[in-house]
Amino acid sequence: MSLIINSWDAFKYHWRVWDLSGFRGPRRQSIWYIPHKLYMIVITLLFPIYYPTCFTVESLLADNLNDFCEVIYIAMADVTLNIKFLTLFIVRQQLLELRPILKRLDARAKTEEEIGVLQDGIDSAKKCFLIILRLFYSA
Repeated sequence: MSLIINSWDAFKYHWRVWDLSGFRGPRRQSIWYIPHKLYMIVITLLFPIYYPTCFTVESLLADNLNDFCEVIYIAMADVTLNIKFLTLFIVRQQLLELRPILKRLDARAKTEEEIGVLQDGIDSAKKCFLIILRLFYSA
């Protein structure tokens, strides 16, 4: 068993999703800084405006209770997503400071048993993310 552990790997898939949603951007010196800011503004404004508007229109156009229940189902998923992104925005700074903390904690694991427990946790986090992603896309 390898004596090197990297707990940051547990968040690898999360960071990819968060990067696509504009959570963490390029440095100010990068040529991608301004396009990224514009992208982040568009994404931030588009989803909270687009989905409630669609919900309102679709609920007004619903002909029966079955159609309205389908609209409610989609609206609940949207509200959940918006709450998740709001929570992510609130704890953004703490998440950006997480990598150095994890490096220090990983350095404290000395025995193979401790490293095995950490590796099991990393593998579990990756599997959990992939299961939720599959469930999200299958719905």
